[in-house]
Amino acid sequence: MSITCAQEIVVKDIPSLEKLPVKAIHRIFQDSDGYIWYGTFNGLCRDDGYDVRVFRSDLFHYGLLKDNYITYINEDHEKHIWFGTFKGAYMLDKATYRITPVNMEELSDKNVFSINVTKDGTIWVSVAGALFRYKANGEMVKRYPMTYNRSPQFVYTVYEDKKDNLLISITQGGMYKLNKATDSFEPYFHNEEYRDIEKIIWDETHQCYWLGTWGKGIVRFNPEAPSPERAYTPQPRETPITWYRTTSTIIYGLLPKKTFSHFASQKIRCSNRWIPLHSLFLAIRCFMKSIKTGTENCGCRLLIWRVSLLIFVSIL
Repeated sequence: MSITCAQEIVVKDIPSLEKLPVKAIHRIFQDSDGYIWYGTFNGLCRDDGYDVRVFRSDLFHYGLLKDNYITYINEDHEKHIWFGTFKGAYMLDKATYRITPVNMEELSDKNVFSINVTKDGTIWVSVAGALFRYKANGEMVKRYPMTYNRSPQFVYTVYEDKKDNLLISITQGGMYKLNKATDSFEPYFHNEEYRDIEKIIWDETHQCYWLGTWGKGIVRFNPEAPSPERAYTPQPRETPITWYRTTSTIIYGLLPKKTFSHFASQKIRCSNRWIPLHSLFLAIRCFMKSIKTGTENCGCRLLIWRVSLLIFVSIL
C-alpha cells in the first residue's frame, strides 16, 4: 500500500451553509440514501445537495417539536430517521416526512443524549437515568434504569462486539454488558480510572479494543488480559502522531509503534484559522462511510471522505 504524508487537513465550507437556519451545527449524519442531515440549535435539516429542508417548530409549523435543539440523529433499518431534542425524541418517516413523538413515558420531555441502532434493528435511546429499547415501528420493548452511585446517568454508546455481545458505556460509570439470560446490564471490567468512555471500537488487526475516553485519551482495552488491572493500557501522550493518506482515500493516524496517542501537537486548519487539536476530542471508529466535522466557533465546516477507518473530530 503506497502512502503519502499529509501534514494538514484543509476543511472547506459547507456549500449549503447559508440555507441553514443557524450556522451552529451540533450533529451531522449521512443516511442510507446519501442525504446529509444536520442537527442544529434551531431545527433538523436535510441537505440533498441542491436544497435544504428544515423541520422545526415555528410560526408556520406550530408545535411540530417541543424543542428545536437537535441533540442526536440516527436511522433505523426501515429508513426512519430518529432524532433527539432537549425535550424528547422523534421519528421521521422519509416517505411522507411525517414526524411522530417517541413514547418515553414520564421522561418524554427529557434531554435525549444518544440514539443507537444495533444489527437486529433495535433502537436504543438514552436519557438521564434510563435507556429505552424500541422496535423500528416506535413500539417500546423495555426501559432499563441507568444509574451509578445512585445518580442518574446517560449512555454514551451502545456497541456490539464480533460475538454479538452488547456493551454500553455510561457517564461516570464505565462499561456494562447485557446479560441476555436476565435481560439486564451488568458491570464489565469496571475500573475507577476509566469511567468516562465515549467510544468503543474493535481492532481486528491487533485483536483488541480502542476506547475514546474523557481525560485519559485513547486507551487500549483487552478483556483477555491476565488480570482485570491489566485490561486497560493508556497510550503515551507525548508521542507525536503522523498522518497518512492512502490511494484508497483512507485517512488515519499511525504512531511508530502502531499505537494511538493524544493529538496534542497537531492542528487542523479551518478556513484561515488554526484550531489546536488539544482542544478537540478525538474518537476512532471502524467501517464507516464518511468523516464529518462541525465547529460552532468558525461556523460549520464539512469534509467527507469515503473511508473504512476514520477519525471523527468535534469541538468540546
